[in-house]
Amino acid sequence: MPDFCFCVNYGKLKSTIQILFFVTSDLAGVKNIMPFSINNFIAIAISDQAVECLSWFSEERIVASRVLLEPGVVINNTVTQANVLAEKIKIAVKDLRLPEFIGSRHVAISLTSSQTYVYSFALETVASRAKLEAVILNKLHQILPLPLKELYWDYIITKQTDRSMVIFAATPRRIIDDYRQTLALANLKLVLADIEELSLLRSLLPGTGEDHSLILDFNRRSINLVFADNNGWLRLSAALPFNEQRLPGTLSEIKQTLNYYEKKYSCQVFDCYLSGSGSLLNGLADMVSGILSKKVQLGHPVNKFNTVVFDDRHVLPHAVNIGLIMLTKSCQAPYLNLVVDNTDFFSFLTKWKSFVNLAGRYWWVTVLVISIVTSYFFWLVFTMFY
Repeated sequence: MPDFCFCVNYGKLKSTIQILFFVTSDLAGVKNIMPFSINNFIAIAISDQAVECLSWFSEERIVASRVLLEPGVVINNTVTQANVLAEKIKIAVKDLRLPEFIGSRHVAISLTSSQTYVYSFALETVASRAKLEAVILNKLHQILPLPLKELYWDYIITKQTDRSMVIFAATPRRIIDDYRQTLALANLKLVLADIEELSLLRSLLPGTGEDHSLILDFNRRSINLVFADNNGWLRLSAALPFNEQRLPGTLSEIKQTLNYYEKKYSCQVFDCYLSGSGSLLNGLADMVSGILSKKVQLGHPVNKFNTVVFDDRHVLPHAVNIGLIMLTKSCQAPYLNLVVDNTDFFSFLTKWKSFVNLAGRYWWVTVLVISIVTSYFFWLVFTMFY
């Protein structure tokens, strides 16, 4: 009995430490440490046609499932029949046949480009993080179509020699709230909402190198363009309608976007990776290569792992979900979490800074309070053992 109690208490203590580390590390300038257990979660992709799930079954095995949806359950990535969708999600999760583990009821999703506002921009490096955040928020107020209070949003920063690169994403609160409520009906909890662009970069790019890269994600209705620099950092994303009958014309538009990107960033894109179910069309790679005049190849998400789980024809439609579950193996990979309400978090930071300033002003009161609390703590410890 004591051993069991110790395990339970340790688990609670571990969770508490994770949450505290998330808050304190963000205050210190380390962005996006996961505020939840990353032992595992289920990556779920919801489209108008199907629910697709992916998760680690063990250290060596990834399992996947797919359940088709009737027309009208999800329309243009908007949930219209939550109860029906929840039942389909239950079936898809059950088909994974996962063992019970911590995080087995946790869900991660990647939001599509039609559901998010994504911006990537450079800023001059400033002395303090607080000033940098103020500059970022001021810029966002100028470019966002909606007020921040109506959005769930997040951003990540990477520092370079003389500037900082920022990736910002936001989504209307309704979208996240609909997903959260639907998953709750399926007895699941939404813990992470990333963007498809970052998931694709994690799963398809081989790593840092000398060249810029382009990912073309062919879905049922659209082609997502994701440009990355030589560090694998998202620089530009766009979406074009996908119609197999008008594919040559669409590829010509992609060529124009490619020329614009190379001119804007004074670079050359050497590698182009194809993903998505549409990328398996016969002769597509050769057609794209001929029009773009670039080296084109199918993406291989499983190359990031030591074991090959699926063959190529099954892997490519799951590239986004594979990019999500990679976070369970490397939490240092950049990601965004649009589930977190950063508006409230920044309100907390403002109040915290005011409290710190007040404590510094009346330092003698602070010292007295800390002394009393510390003395009381040691008295409790003493009475427990003696």
